Amino acid sequence: MSTNIEAISSVNEYDGTEPPIEQLFTDSDEEYDVNKDQCVESYLDNEEWNEDDYTSEEEGEVEVNIENEGEIMKRFDVEDNEKISLEKFMIFVDVHEFRSVLRDYIIQENFDIIRVKNEKARVTAICASEGCPWRIHASPSPDGIAFMIKSYEPRHTCIRKFEKRNANSTWIAKKLKQSLNADPNMSYELMSNELITKFGVEAHPKQLYRARRKGREEVEGSHALSYKKIVKFANLLLEKKQGGSIVRLEYYDQMTLEEENHNLRSMSVLKLVDGLRVKIMMRFYTQFSSTASWSYNVGPRIATEINKTTEDARYCKVKPAGGHRYEVYDGFTRFPVNLVLHTCECKAWQISGLPYKHGAAAIIYIRGKVENYCDAYYHKDKYIIAYSGLHSPLPDLDTLDDTDVLPPPLRRLPGRPRKSRIREKDEDAPSNARRISTVRCSNCKDLGHNKKSCQRAPIRAKKAKQIFYYSILK
Repeated sequence: MSTNIEAISSVNEYDGTEPPIEQLFTDSDEEYDVNKDQCVESYLDNEEWNEDDYTSEEEGEVEVNIENEGEIMKRFDVEDNEKISLEKFMIFVDVHEFRSVLRDYIIQENFDIIRVKNEKARVTAICASEGCPWRIHASPSPDGIAFMIKSYEPRHTCIRKFEKRNANSTWIAKKLKQSLNADPNMSYELMSNELITKFGVEAHPKQLYRARRKGREEVEGSHALSYKKIVKFANLLLEKKQGGSIVRLEYYDQMTLEEENHNLRSMSVLKLVDGLRVKIMMRFYTQFSSTASWSYNVGPRIATEINKTTEDARYCKVKPAGGHRYEVYDGFTRFPVNLVLHTCECKAWQISGLPYKHGAAAIIYIRGKVENYCDAYYHKDKYIIAYSGLHSPLPDLDTLDDTDVLPPPLRRLPGRPRKSRIREKDEDAPSNARRISTVRCSNCKDLGHNKKSCQRAPIRAKKAKQIFYYSILK
């Protein structure tokens, strides 16, 4: 008997802990399920889960209370260019994804918001129009892994705004990422048309300029960060190319040089050097592979030149002088030719290394092949040797380690950034130049600009003069 009394007293004794929430419901399965769901909904509506300092016990109780988790919680998943819809209990990866989706949603629905709370632990936003009931609140999920919409009121009573202020340059660069990857120099007109067609956004030209610059930096790399890998890249080039050397400049023709690198000038220094390396690598491979299709002992261009010279040689008259020496008459003019020394009195053979019509006439006279009398550097075997040094492929630049190399200090000059190349003093103007005469600056005496756009003029001189005149008048 005493044992039963002790047992009863131990059961009725309050131990300071709350009973499981399941004991609050009835024994009926239907009533249990309904009351339980109502209890959870009531708890969420009243508290809105604004308490961000959840303890492990509270998280455990919430997990127990939610049954059929797949029906209540929904993972956010939307493909590109699909309409976004937000729901209560929707799950996101983290707060950054939620902020990105929220920005896309308000741009899609044409309204502005006020972010009451915008922290890592919670985000609360309301409609910017006064009196509109739209409101959303999100914070970490009970398990602390994801980010969940805890409270959401989707109704709007305001008028939609067509001015989309949240469509900034960063958002535009993100939405046009694929287009900018395919064409980093995408025109502003194409960017504007794509934004209007896909998202209904009319962007300002300055926004398009910043968006294209950000998209280009993401694709081509930042100019400042590329210097941290430039030393490792140079060492990698010397390591892969055993016994080789780096040539500073191989072209002396400015037109050829501009044709090679005009698409790379806007890239960062690392992407620029690597892009030139890829161009040279492909050029070597293309030229080396093209020798298999040669039908002569010389290249196609030289073969065309020889055929033209052979046609002109038909109108020349040849008289042998003995010892591989000949006199060739071109009209009323006489030219001595030596087939052993590869010389002609007109000096064309010595200069170009190709027989001119006088030498070609002497070669045809002895029934020889003109291509055999060309300089050795035009022959097929020399061409193969020149392009046989194939380049080794390199790994991705992102795998290179960073160093402590810093970029040179950036000094932004006044005025619009210059895109045209600075030409040499003795270099001709471009063929498509609009200006017939060159403008000379009255300030620095240089050509190509006037005093108004001079970048060497003192910036504050004009303001000082205005202040001086104002003080005199006063």
